[in-house]
Amino acid sequence: MARVLRVPDEKFRDKVFKTLQENLTTMPRETGRPAPSIGELSAGFIRRCEALFGKLVPREVDGELRDKANALAAEYSAPDWVMENDRREQSGREVKIAEGVSVMERVGKLPGGLVRASAVNVRGKLRDIHLSGDFFFFPAARLVDLERALEGVDLRVDPLAERIEWFFQAYGISAPGVEPAELAKAICS
Repeated sequence: MARVLRVPDEKFRDKVFKTLQENLTTMPRETGRPAPSIGELSAGFIRRCEALFGKLVPREVDGELRDKANALAAEYSAPDWVMENDRREQSGREVKIAEGVSVMERVGKLPGGLVRASAVNVRGKLRDIHLSGDFFFFPAARLVDLERALEGVDLRVDPLAERIEWFFQAYGISAPGVEPAELAKAICS
């Protein structure tokens, strides 16, 4: 699944793959047996439906119904329809892995340079965040420590800005043109 996604780079693809493995499962993993065939799944589905609705009678799908289904599929998969109610500015990518879990990448242009954040969003909290870009951050070795300090923080501007501000003060960080509040906005937007 991770191989077919259109993602910005290999690092993001690897993060998606790792998060998929952690949050999705397979029939063989859960049962210790090979996945059932389509025929076995269909037979089980039919048995369950018949228990609820009574005897089902198989029939061929006519051309008119198939044409209508294809027309609806085309209409409801068109980008204009899918994004109709999404008026947010897109400053990055987000790939939903499971309910409440997604891999995200955000890019923000700050006065101090371009900031790229990739992370896993687990029910509104940051996990496995990585910051990069063309901004200055002194001492540079502390950037990894900042990433660790952001683990588990709510993916909202105020809590992030508060944690980043605390980190900058606690460790004497100098990042010209990268204010904690602006960095938090870049990560969240």
